[in-house]
Amino acid sequence: MSAADSATEGGTTAALVIAALRTDVFDALTAKLGATTEVQRARLIGVDRATIRRMRERQFAPRLAIAMRMAETLGTTVDDLFEQVAA
Repeated sequence: MSAADSATEGGTTAALVIAALRTDVFDALTAKLGATTEVQRARLIGVDRATIRRMRERQFAPRLAIAMRMAETLGTTVDDLFEQVAA
């Protein structure tokens, strides 16, 4: 079993959990702020367009600092913007 499949802590094995962008929520909140393209959305939250695309395709889970900045910029919470999924 690889590190991508599980994490070991205190002798037990637990599945890794990652945060996946809730694209419907993200799209609605960014549209309210006038950002409707990947480029506009990226500029709004301070990342590049490729990062937005990778988050939308669940290929990238942002660090907490980025997730918090996104939530603050969009006037929501990290919990509303992301959902937990097993890796």
